[in-house]
Amino acid sequence: MDNKGFKDLENFYLAYKSRFKEYMQINKLEDVPKILLMHWGGIVIETYIKHILVQISGAKKCNSSGNLWYTMDGFNYTIKQGNMRKNKYKNYICTENPGHAIEGGIRSIDFLNELITSNIKILRDVKVVEDPLRKESKNGFIDLRYIAPESVDRLDKLFIEWNESFKSLLKWLIENTKNIEVRMDE
Repeated sequence: MDNKGFKDLENFYLAYKSRFKEYMQINKLEDVPKILLMHWGGIVIETYIKHILVQISGAKKCNSSGNLWYTMDGFNYTIKQGNMRKNKYKNYICTENPGHAIEGGIRSIDFLNELITSNIKILRDVKVVEDPLRKESKNGFIDLRYIAPESVDRLDKLFIEWNESFKSLLKWLIENTKNIEVRMDE
């Protein structure tokens, strides 16, 4: 982190590849840990969306909390301003970090937002992957890290629905973003 509180963005492409590989390893277990797989699958989708968002926005840097993303030009301009108030930094961002919000991340990518708006099935898949237990929890799939499988009614049914939605959503994302160049220096 530099003296103004900026840092390099994570490499979301490599994170996605690693999380997907781990997801596949977990999925091969004899007795698949359903809660873990739903949690990890959400992270797979989240990192893929963030990778695409970085690619199309050109983001390279973020503020200390990681929620504001900057191109190098925006970052350099902000740094050259000297003692600028932190609330002014937002004026020079290229995009905001969608956090764990899968739908929010998709909607922040214009061409995906246009495609998803009229696609009821994919919208449903997003909701299922984002909130696998349908509890409308604040952080959805992220909150699964605190859930014991024994405490979930109809876990097998929920998992089957989630698994179908996960595969459908990931396939849709990959098909609709396959023409985006992967830059390894993200």
